Amino acid sequence: MCRFFGYKGNPVRIADLLIKSDNSLIVQSIDAKESIKPVNGDGFGLGWYPEHNDPEPGVFTSIEPAWSNRNLRRLSEKLVSHCFFAHVRDATIGMPVTELNCHPFRYGNYLWMHNGMIDSFKLIRRYLMRDLSDEAFNLIEGNTDSEFSFAYFMNQIGLQKGLSGEDLAANMIEMVEKLRSALSHLEINGPSMLNFALTDGENVILTRATATADREAPTLYYSKINEAVVFASEPLTKVRQDWEKLPTNSVLTIDKENRLEILQI
Repeated sequence: MCRFFGYKGNPVRIADLLIKSDNSLIVQSIDAKESIKPVNGDGFGLGWYPEHNDPEPGVFTSIEPAWSNRNLRRLSEKLVSHCFFAHVRDATIGMPVTELNCHPFRYGNYLWMHNGMIDSFKLIRRYLMRDLSDEAFNLIEGNTDSEFSFAYFMNQIGLQKGLSGEDLAANMIEMVEKLRSALSHLEINGPSMLNFALTDGENVILTRATATADREAPTLYYSKINEAVVFASEPLTKVRQDWEKLPTNSVLTIDKENRLEILQI
């Protein structure tokens, strides 16, 4: 499974969390503690909202392992942001290692990440592709279940900007339910892990979910300290009491004021 994390709060230097944390995402890229496979070396990505009047985030991706990319370190040491996502990839078998398949994915002011996989994705893609508008279909550049899920979500909201956090969360829940319905309809019973992360730079919507209630989703933690919120596949610090584990089959919403709410799927 992949590993990801994100931050929303007062502007901070990205490297302070991405690189300098005790169990930073760089550490997790080579030695993940709560994943089936400890190494996530099939590329990485960083998406951040700049501290000037530009609502669209910057994105930097590479197929190199995060632990050995000098430019990631150089960039993150100089970037300051109030909201950013980062991801290290463990590619699903059969999925190419290309920059087009590296998270986070971007459309307008939205960023999207996924930790997990959709079982029998080719069948699901063929079945659900009919739902996509031409505009949503044209968002897809790679061939991952993660990017397809993003396009499917964007199709559901009509590629709209400016939606409230409540609307984004409701649409996220509806999208997960549609994925589950498609898997059930096609009688696909293997493990599908649906940990998604979405932000528009003001709201953050997180899911920790599976296709069926009898399986445990990949881990996802969150921490709120000094009005800032950090979420991560694994705690970034050694102080475990600072971190809460999001329950399987639930959604965590972080609104514009960094208020938290947990909803069930």
